[in-house]
Amino acid sequence: MNTLVIESDVSRAEGVTVTDDTLSVDLNDGRTISVPLAWFPRLMYATAKERKKWKLIGSGHGIHWEDIDEDISVEGLLSGKPSGESRVSFKKWLDKRQVRHSQTREDLFNQAVLTAYKEAVRKCNHKFPVFKKMFSEHGGIETAKRLLHAPLQAGFTVLWECKCLDLSIEYLVLKSQFANLFTEKEKAIAKKRLEDHDYKWD
Repeated sequence: MNTLVIESDVSRAEGVTVTDDTLSVDLNDGRTISVPLAWFPRLMYATAKERKKWKLIGSGHGIHWEDIDEDISVEGLLSGKPSGESRVSFKKWLDKRQVRHSQTREDLFNQAVLTAYKEAVRKCNHKFPVFKKMFSEHGGIETAKRLLHAPLQAGFTVLWECKCLDLSIEYLVLKSQFANLFTEKEKAIAKKRLEDHDYKWD
């Protein structure tokens, strides 16, 4: 990102608020300047948590968001200047971000599957050997896809009988944080299996 150019007579930032569509900065002279968030594409794509992780730099003449590597100057805001980042640079950043987030979701899904498996073993007093072997060989996502595209397995019936369908692969596949890891067809299969066994998915 570009280095900030600081001038001593420019107002300094004291506080920052980011909503879904607006960036607001409280200045040391009592004013608050608000600009469209669309001026800064990285902030538009940032999560709520990332947007809150800012710090003042240059004695308040600039604002830095560490997680998204974004720098904004107070002078630029007062001058009505949106981000100067090129489309090429932003696309590279966005591509890297999407890959990183996809990997993170995969890791979270694997952990969720492993946690559910251990809980199912405890509650149902069953070791689910077929699932255990598939998971060790293919990981959570590939195992889930294989199970969804195969006939209903005995392990699902065991979970149903001990009223633990919320520990099934089908249940995990439908959780919102993992939605992008599976196709609409796969999610439809998961939902139908749950509904066919009197488990209503909202």
